[in-house]
Amino acid sequence: MNKLLLVDGSNLLFQMFFGMPGKAIQGTLGFVGGLLNVILSFDSDFFQLIPY
Repeated sequence: MNKLLLVDGSNLLFQMFFGMPGKAIQGTLGFVGGLLNVILSFDSDFFQLIPY
């Protein structure tokens, strides 16, 4: 049976942007790093990023 991982993109971006002090680029880099961390930590066959 295939597993699907749904990721709330707006929530993840909000957490990374306001959770990391400093420049706005750290929010973008944190978002990509957090997204990769979530994808790699779960054993799923597919993933879907919900943007809003």
